[in-house]
Amino acid sequence: MFHRVLLVLLVAASFSCTKTNRAGYVVKVGGASVSQKVFEHRVQIERHLGAPDPREAALANLILANLGARITEGYAMPLSGPIIENYYWGRVHEIPVIAELEREVAVEEKQAFITAAALPEFSQLVLGEIYATLPEAHSDTAELTLGLLSRAIANPDRFDRFAHLEQLPVDRIWVGADGIRSASLEQGRVSLEAELPQAGEQAQAYGADEHEAGREMYRFIAGTPAGQIHPRPVVSPEAFQIVKVEERRENQARLSLITVAKTPFEDWFWKQAETVPVAFGDTEEGRGFLRNVPWARRMMVDRSLYADVLEDK
Repeated sequence: MFHRVLLVLLVAASFSCTKTNRAGYVVKVGGASVSQKVFEHRVQIERHLGAPDPREAALANLILANLGARITEGYAMPLSGPIIENYYWGRVHEIPVIAELEREVAVEEKQAFITAAALPEFSQLVLGEIYATLPEAHSDTAELTLGLLSRAIANPDRFDRFAHLEQLPVDRIWVGADGIRSASLEQGRVSLEAELPQAGEQAQAYGADEHEAGREMYRFIAGTPAGQIHPRPVVSPEAFQIVKVEERRENQARLSLITVAKTPFEDWFWKQAETVPVAFGDTEEGRGFLRNVPWARRMMVDRSLYADVLEDK
């Protein structure tokens, strides 16, 4: 997700070739340096992947990957060398383009190649997991959700009222053997299919699939009388949801849902990434990158070095 969301912001523009510089690194992100060898291997990978400007794409992806790595550290999920290498051998090295390039890499440069090949994908994967599953990654919306949940459990009859006070949508859906049917009372997206999986025979009667994450929710739906509220929010990739069983009819249940949307991924990412210092080994190279790639201006760089580029930020 991370890669797909942010890479589309790249612009196709000519970019001067990266040169070996006295700093000894191409770019430094929060203290982690991208070496010339790692960069050149990533250029080769981008070239084989068909990037319009392989050097610009390589620099962009390595910067984003290292920004992501710095963010994951804040959630006690550091992307250490051994972890990245395990991910490479477990998944990335089987990609045909990577396998082809790997055969040409000298033994002494293998580690640099592994980092160049695996870090961007692994960083986006871990960031996506943090964003989608960790409530602490969304403290503001999680706090609002838990507050609403507490009030709703204490006063189930005021479920709709609590949502309206926060200007949040309330949706009605039927869950049953024929799947999920939505009858939204207000504008709002219902996304329970991926969150409500199988929990035995009783759950199967309610249209559950085999996904693991929502077994508890289906047990709740299958065995709870009308008027009860699930004691924990449903966490989906884009929102928190509070679920109440409104009505039961044989193998069907009508639910009410309050949906609290999470901060969009890109805004969530940059709120943290903007605090990570980024330094280019070659100032002119950095100036070209900042000029050509719009999102690059959101990075924390030494403004005194790039005032002419950033003055119209």
